Amino acid sequence: MEAKIGVYICKGCDIDKTIDCEKAVKAGTAAKAAICKSHDILCSAEGINLIRADIKNEGVNRSW
Repeated sequence: MEAKIGVYICKGCDIDKTIDCEKAVKAGTAAKAAICKSHDILCSAEGINLIRADIKNEGVNRSW
């Protein structure tokens, strides 16, 4: 099975005050990740559902 990597950057817990999340998304895209997204609170139900949807609909089978 070919690896299809999803990169998910959380902006919560003041992470977005420490790193430039949009630059991180661009870096993931430049590194040829199949999916690269940021989310306000990745550990929330909405954030988890985002990842689950990418697994189901986009075939993501690895994450960073």
